[in-house]
Parts: sequence; structure tokens; C-alpha cells
Amino acid sequence: MYKMATEEMDPSKPVYLLCYSGNKCAKTGISVMKDAGFDVDNLFIIENGAKDKDIQAAFVTE
Repeated sequence: MYKMATEEMDPSKPVYLLCYSGNKCAKTGISVMKDAGFDVDNLFIIENGAKDKDIQAAFVTE
């Protein structure tokens, strides 16, 4: 993730992190992004993660 953040991503654009619960892995992702030079004001965790019914409804399954 660090390599992708430093080589492929624009640190001036917002980043939304999604994990299953919106907790542990997303927080780790925030930490990695901060280490890669991203401003925390542009880093967001999607609340309740992929287990949220509204988020699940947005997934493409076919």
C-alpha cells in the first residue's frame, strides 16, 4: 500500500478507505497513507465498512 501511495496516488486528492468493519484495517491504511505523505484532512474511513447494508447494495456482484 505504501508503494502504491507514493508511486501512483495523488496526495492532494481525498482518499476513502473501506474495510469490512471500517475499523482496524482502515485505521492501518490511514497510518500508511500518513507515512506516505498524505494530509490526514484528505483521508476518510467509510463508516461501518463493507458490512454496512447501504455499502453492500453498491457492490457489483455480476
